[in-house]
Amino acid sequence: MLKVKTNVVDSLYMRENRMRNLSSIIGGLSLILCFLPLFFTPEVKFFYVPVLKSIFLLFAVIVAILLTRSKDKTNRKYLIPLTITLILLFVSEVLSHFLLLDSISEILSDHNFAILDMTIIIFSVVGLLPLYIRLITQIRPAEKHVSRNVKLISLLITVLALLILSPAITKFSQVFIQEGQYAQFIFTLAVIIIDIDILAISAIFVYLQWKIRKPYFWLLIAGGWIFKLAGDATKSYLIADNTYEIGKISDYLHCVGYAIFLIGLITIFEKYEKPISVKELDIERRQYQSLYEDMNVFAKDLVTVTSLLRHDLLNDLVVIQSGIDLFLETGKKDYLDRVVRRTNTVAERLDSLKSESMLLGSLAIQPIDLSPIYNVTESFTNIEIISLPKDVKVNANRLLYPIVFNVIQNAFQHGGEGVKVEIETIQENGKIMVKIKDNGKGISNEEKELIFQQGYRGSDKGLSGMGLYLVKIVLQSYGGSITVEDNIPKGSVFTINLTKAKN
Repeated sequence: MLKVKTNVVDSLYMRENRMRNLSSIIGGLSLILCFLPLFFTPEVKFFYVPVLKSIFLLFAVIVAILLTRSKDKTNRKYLIPLTITLILLFVSEVLSHFLLLDSISEILSDHNFAILDMTIIIFSVVGLLPLYIRLITQIRPAEKHVSRNVKLISLLITVLALLILSPAITKFSQVFIQEGQYAQFIFTLAVIIIDIDILAISAIFVYLQWKIRKPYFWLLIAGGWIFKLAGDATKSYLIADNTYEIGKISDYLHCVGYAIFLIGLITIFEKYEKPISVKELDIERRQYQSLYEDMNVFAKDLVTVTSLLRHDLLNDLVVIQSGIDLFLETGKKDYLDRVVRRTNTVAERLDSLKSESMLLGSLAIQPIDLSPIYNVTESFTNIEIISLPKDVKVNANRLLYPIVFNVIQNAFQHGGEGVKVEIETIQENGKIMVKIKDNGKGISNEEKELIFQQGYRGSDKGLSGMGLYLVKIVLQSYGGSITVEDNIPKGSVFTINLTKAKN
């Protein structure tokens, strides 16, 4: 069974690598084909570049149509409008070939030439609308995820793009208006404005997806649109300046832009890449946020568990060493029994770390009885249990043992010689209060505010200062708490507040 699963994973990995390599090869070849005309003669460039543009668009249309057949509705929401846009742009490029032929043999009359020219411009504008409308409808719900700074940067980029293109806009505006070509002026201006908007929206989608996934699709769409925008603006300027030539700079820019579109579409074939919608992006973002919060809580719990265990094990070693020393000095068997009990306690704690599942299981908050308190008392002498019901369950986990152990151990360590400890349990309004009372030297009012803080050691510099702080943190995760007050006539009372579990 494991071998079958491994083969499937290997197959998926190899297929993904093949698609990645294929897109890289096609991308490299496409860009090489775009820049090859730089080394050609003008006569070859005249035919080569327009034909290459059409070929790139044709392949892009074929890939887009294949992708729209996918059952993934999210992909189709973007790919269908993009496919329509590419088809209309392809029709525009095919029609432009008649102008290319006319420049050689003059097969069109002036009237038909003007009609064909206007038809090409109309297709260029209308072709942008399906994708543009889709992006506009998607960017509005995305605004809540876009910070004010990003919006300002997007606006700045738009303004800079307009400033950079202002010479071209000014040039064709003056010429077209002076010659009365108002329709051509409006359509040309519309193409450039829509190009800028699509570029800005694509950049925002890159930003929205950057922290969740690598947005290759939107990066390539934005990159391709930069070249398309540059090509449209340059062509408009050259036409207005009456210096436009087929196969020159503006056609180069279009050619590179369409090649990048093709590469962007090919990346969708790869398993990890898909142009997800804003709604799904929002859902995925919330899932990641929820996962992050869960992992953050788990990490804190794990740190608490290991810190508590380390703290307790170090204290156990101190007690064991002390018991051995006292036994060797006095020969009293009671000290040796104490060492044995504490050694058994250490063994139980280490047993809880035997596997990951046992450690993780100890973190689950669930109804448990109060038996850990009985187990703790077996490790100490001079403890009296006043009341501790066995049939009551509280919301806690296996950390309840080291919690109670820490509190009792602190009473013996800091209370002075001859300390006695009493444990009393009180039920009240769905709460269980475990009171641990000692007759030691007590705690000053100043220290009562400090002993639950991280790192506080008081006068005992040799201790880690983590015990009661970790106790407080764990009890808070249960929905409980711990408090301290003076015992009468002397000593301290630590009250562990727990929530009674529902039967």
